[in-house]
This record gives sequence, structure tokens and C-alpha cells, in this order.
Amino acid sequence: MKTQKKWIKSMLSIIMAGIMLFGMTLTTLAAGELETRAAETGTVTINNTVAGKDLTYYQIFAATKKGTAVAYTLNPEFTGFFTSNEKYGCTDLEGEALSQKAYEYVSNQVEANVRKTLAQELLAWTLANKKNGTTTTTTETTTTASDLAYGFYLFNFAGATNVDGITGDVATPAMLINVTDPTVTINMKSSYPVVDKTVDDQSTAIGDTVTYTLTSHVPDMTGYDSYVFKFKDTLSAGLTFGGVTEVKVGDQPLTAETQYKLTQEPGNPNAITIEILDFITYKNQAGQPIVVKYTATVNEKAVVGMNPNSNKATVEYSNDPSNPTIGVSSVPDVVDVHTFDFTVNKYFMADQKKSPLSGVGFRLYTDKDCINEVKVVQESAGDDQNAAVYRKAKAEEPGVEAITPASGKIQFKGLDAGTYYLKETTTPDGYNKLTGPIKIEITPTYEKEKLTKYEVKYTYNDKVVIVSSDQKDQSPTIEVENKSGTELPNTGGIGAVIFTIAGVAILAVVMICSMRSKKRKHS
Repeated sequence: MKTQKKWIKSMLSIIMAGIMLFGMTLTTLAAGELETRAAETGTVTINNTVAGKDLTYYQIFAATKKGTAVAYTLNPEFTGFFTSNEKYGCTDLEGEALSQKAYEYVSNQVEANVRKTLAQELLAWTLANKKNGTTTTTTETTTTASDLAYGFYLFNFAGATNVDGITGDVATPAMLINVTDPTVTINMKSSYPVVDKTVDDQSTAIGDTVTYTLTSHVPDMTGYDSYVFKFKDTLSAGLTFGGVTEVKVGDQPLTAETQYKLTQEPGNPNAITIEILDFITYKNQAGQPIVVKYTATVNEKAVVGMNPNSNKATVEYSNDPSNPTIGVSSVPDVVDVHTFDFTVNKYFMADQKKSPLSGVGFRLYTDKDCINEVKVVQESAGDDQNAAVYRKAKAEEPGVEAITPASGKIQFKGLDAGTYYLKETTTPDGYNKLTGPIKIEITPTYEKEKLTKYEVKYTYNDKVVIVSSDQKDQSPTIEVENKSGTELPNTGGIGAVIFTIAGVAILAVVMICSMRSKKRKHS
């Protein structure tokens, strides 16, 4: 009896130990299972994204990973794609056989171009069949898609374009991404429609006509039945829109009204829209350049110096295949043109102080012989505190002589960069007129198409003086003195030569007279 009790007790101990061991095993298995499940989701990090765009992704295959082995199961939502075309080799298959064959086809597309074509085909079918995906909004530089169940995914960047060579990268709005690791990093190389705007001359004068060029590219239109593509441009008040001179897609010139349409905003003819009609017809020309050229004339409202006369251009394009008539705008591209100025300060010295001299007349020329006049018109007469303002005249305006007011100052504005000659044409009684013109050179400095400063170099009394401006509403000033009494040359050059010759002649006469006087004494 006692032996039996010991045996039962021993058996119970063994059973309890077994239960405990089994419990520990279950705990270990549960922990391992949880660990496995945690590892069966991944995060995709996409570099080089653009803020505010839509990223949609679709799971094409689910994946189960064991060690390094991965098994893929086709998402039933995409069965129709693989059975729709004989080239995929799946038309007569179903179930596990279909999954295996479909994945074999996808995995065999290893070349970049072939893989890109497959992604496009899959995207077109997905959009046409309105399959559900997960959409997130992209952020600046980097976008993440988290907690993705392991599998093979189709990623689509709505509105991006799928072409080579725009920026040297391969642009792919549709990408096939395999997620079988906790973290996956890819570099987005998609391009969204943008406009590149240039002007044939940034340094201009009032009355000049400049040509603007707008350049973009035909975007990828996969999944679209129609597509909106418009250039929108707004010119500043200092520019007057002229007209469109050219619109091309690739090498094909387009015809107004039938292939493109120009509209101007009511009440603001400087706000223009150039829409390419039936744009979907260029679907097979993705990546081809789109070029628009138009002219504008710098007018009397143009601001001067560091103040820019700007135009802002964008492209408006479709971003949603389900609603292609609604467009989104690209990042604006702004181009500036500039006109320049300088101020003349006319003065005389009184009690060792500069005193302004009024009533002095000037005219401006582009040649040293002062034949080709730069005609100007008066904008304001000035007073004892402010300069008189004269702007470059338009072609139909007669020029006038610029006259200094009580402040002695004249601002010449609306000028192009280049060389000018300032000639004094009227001088008040009792003061000497400059005997020659003052040479003036205006030189702007641009960095990355932005004006950083401009210099005004002038030659006066044999001295070269450089004044510059890098601030808005700061006019470089040329200092010009008038002297009273006997007329003296004030601009250097020939005047200095005359004085030198006269001095030498006088010295020679004195020496001759001295020598003769000594000779007489000795005789």
C-alpha cells in the first residue's frame, strides 16, 4: 500500500512536471509566433518625394516568409489582370497554380525597362477597373508607408510622369515593390509636370520687346481617357503682353484655335492661359518637349534698378483619372527683367560746401559724338528736395531736354544696360558749360538669373568713379560740378592736353625772354 502511494505520488509529480514543461513550451511558441507576426509587416521609405502629392499602393501578392523562403499568393482582386492576356501565361489557371504562374511571370521581369512596362500595364488595368488601394499624401523629401503586410505591391504617384531623360533620371509613377523585410527603402525618380521659363534678355529698356519661352514635357497619361494641360502666366504691370509666336509638341507646330487656345483674364490682359486642346491625343508622346513662345513689351510702368518686372508661370494638369477635368498647378517659375537708372547731382561750390545748381539742361546719347539721342520724357519736375524724374520715351513720344530743379538732381530711368554719354546742353549765366560729354557705363550682375547688383561707372575730370546699387529704390548718383568765371574744361581728356600745351608754350616764352635779357647785359 505504501509502495502504491509512492508510485502514485511519483506519477503525479511527473505529470505536473510535464504540464509545466508543456505550458512553458506553449509560452515559447506564442512568443515566437508573435515575433514572427511582428516581422511580417514592413515599412517602405520613399526618398525624393514631392510634398502634397497622392501616393496610392495596392497589394498584388500576399507573402509568407519562413527563414529565407517566401511563398506568394495572388490577391483575388488582380486575378483578372493575369488572366486577361495570354502573354502572362495564366489564362487557363486558377487557385495555387495561378498564383505560382503569375508570380513567376512578375519575378522574371528583372530588366528595368521591362519591369517599368509591366508596372504601367498593371497600373492601367488597376485604374480602369477601379481597384481599391491605400492612399497617403506625400511629404517633402521623404514619405513612409507603414505597417504593410508582407507582399508584392504596386505603388502609384498620381500625376507623375513616366519618361526617361527629363532630368537624367528614370521617372516612374508606377513601381513594383517587394516588401518581405521590416524596412524597405526606395528612391522615387518620378517627375511631375513643371514649367521652365526663360527670357531672351533680362536687361531691358522701356519700349524693348522681349521673348519668353515656356518649356514642359508630355506627362504619362496611363489610366486617363482625357487630360487637361494648360500654361498659365501672369505678367507684372511693367510688361505688356504681345502675342503667342509658337506652340509645339515635340517637333509638331500647333495651330491656334484648333490645337491650342489663348485666353486672357477679363480686366487683366496680362493674365494669360494657353491650353493645348485634346491633349490626350499626345498620350503616346510621353517625355516629348512642349514649347510655348510669346512676346511682351516693357512699358512706362516698369520699375527700375533692383526692383524686378516679374512674370510667374505654372502648368495646370490632370491629377486624377476618375476626374480628369480638374487640374492641379505646378510649382511656379518666376522670371525677372530689369530696367536701370542713375541720378545726376549738379552742384557748385560755395563756402566750401556743395550747393545745388538748378536750370542746367542735359541730353543723353548712346555714342560719344552725341548723335544718337536717348529720348526722355518728364515724369516729375522735382523740387528743392527731390530729383526731377525723366524716363526713357516710348517710340511715339517726342524727347525733351532734362532740366535740373532746385535740388540740382535728375534721375534718368527705364534704361538698358550699356554705355551712354551725358551731354550738358544748357547752362545758367555765370557758369561754365562742360566742354565734353561724361561717359557712363551701366553693368548688371546676375546670379542664377537673379540680379544681385548693378554698377554705374563714369569718367569725369580724368577720374573713373564707380557707384553701385544692391538695394531697392537706391539710385547710383553721378556727381557733376559747375564752376563760375572763366570757362574751364571739366571732363578731362582734350582739356588737360590744351592746358599742358599752353603751359609749355608760356614756359618757353619766359625762357627765351630770360636768355635774351642775359645776352643784352653781357654785350
